[in-house]
Amino acid sequence: IDGFVQEARQAIADDRYTDAEAGFRAALAFDVANKPALDGLRELGDIYFELSQKALAADDIALANSMVANLVRVNSSAEGLGDLQSRIRQRQYDIEGEQSQRLAMQQRQQELLATADAALASRQLYNFDGSGALQLYRSVLEIDAGNSAALAGLQQVAGIFVQQAERSIAQQDIPAASTALGHAREAAPDDPRVATVGAALSQLEASSQEFEAQS
Repeated sequence: IDGFVQEARQAIADDRYTDAEAGFRAALAFDVANKPALDGLRELGDIYFELSQKALAADDIALANSMVANLVRVNSSAEGLGDLQSRIRQRQYDIEGEQSQRLAMQQRQQELLATADAALASRQLYNFDGSGALQLYRSVLEIDAGNSAALAGLQQVAGIFVQQAERSIAQQDIPAASTALGHAREAAPDDPRVATVGAALSQLEASSQEFEAQS
C-alpha cells in the first residue's frame, strides 16, 4: 500500500495526475480507509479545482469542464465545487451570446456594405433618409472602424463629390459647390483633393464678396 501511495505522490510531483489517481485508488483497493491515499485524492481535487479556475479565466470552457469532471471523480464534495460549476456554465452562456452577437454584427456589416456598393453604383451618394452610399459606408465604420472596403468606398464617394464641387466652382455656383464639398469632407476629411477644392471655393467666395462690395 505504501508503495502505491509513494508512487502516486511522485506522479503528482511530476504533474502526472492520472497516474497519481490510479496509484491512490490502487492503495484504497487494499484499504478503503487508507488516510494517505484519501488525503492524496483530496489533494488531487485541489489541483483539479485550481486548474479548472485557470482554464475558466482563459475562457477555455472545455478544459475547465474536463478539470471539474476530474474533481468530481476524486472529491465530489469539494468546497466551492457548485459555485465553480455555476461560474463555468455562466461564462459558457456569455461566450455563446458574444459569439452570436458577433455573427449578427458581421451579417449586418455585410448587408450594409452590399447596400452601400449598390448605392454608389447608382450614384445615390447622399439621401436624407440615410440610404446614400456616404451614410451607409459610415454605418459600416461604426461597426468596424478599420473596414477597408468601407474606407475605399468613402474615397470613391469623396472623389465624386470633389468633381461635383469642381464643376460647381467652374460655374460659380457657390451654394452647390459648398454642399458638394461638405459631403466630400464628411466622406474623406483627410483627402488632399478636398483641401485643394476647399481652397478654390474659398477663393471664389472671396472674389464674389469683393465683386458685391464693389457693386
